[in-house]
Amino acid sequence: MDDAGYERALAAHGDLVFGYALRMLRDPEDARDVAQEAWMRLWQHRHRVEEGSARAFVMTCAHRLCLDRLRARRSRPRAAEEALATLPENPAAGPDRRAAGRETARALETALAALSPRDRALVLLRDVHGLPYREIGDALGIEREGTLKAALFRARERLRARLVAAGVTP
Repeated sequence: MDDAGYERALAAHGDLVFGYALRMLRDPEDARDVAQEAWMRLWQHRHRVEEGSARAFVMTCAHRLCLDRLRARRSRPRAAEEALATLPENPAAGPDRRAAGRETARALETALAALSPRDRALVLLRDVHGLPYREIGDALGIEREGTLKAALFRARERLRARLVAAGVTP
């Protein structure tokens, strides 16, 4: 990939990488650091990575960096609330609807935070960011698509159980 290809990849997938890191780490500063490091790694390897593989490469880097951060620190309990404060609200919704939306978002973030890092990554990469199974498998080191789909199903079930226990109907 040439320098222009790197710039195109950054423009196309920069928000994806940051959004994924933010939801994995629940801390905007850590998410920015991880996203920057992942893009720096792509820059360092740009001559060996084809432009069509840039998203998979940078997402794999971001995922591994997130896991490193999670291992290095045990998740801070207030990080989810801090991250929620950075998410935009729908200004067209009335106060009651915005309040209900914030409560649902908090319950979802809390339920996601309670999942294992692997389960959280599966749900975020597929259901939030819409990555194809092949790229998710590459990022998480899961070779067989059937194994990936089964793991994703179990992760969704664990998330659903946590949401139901919190009083949120998924």
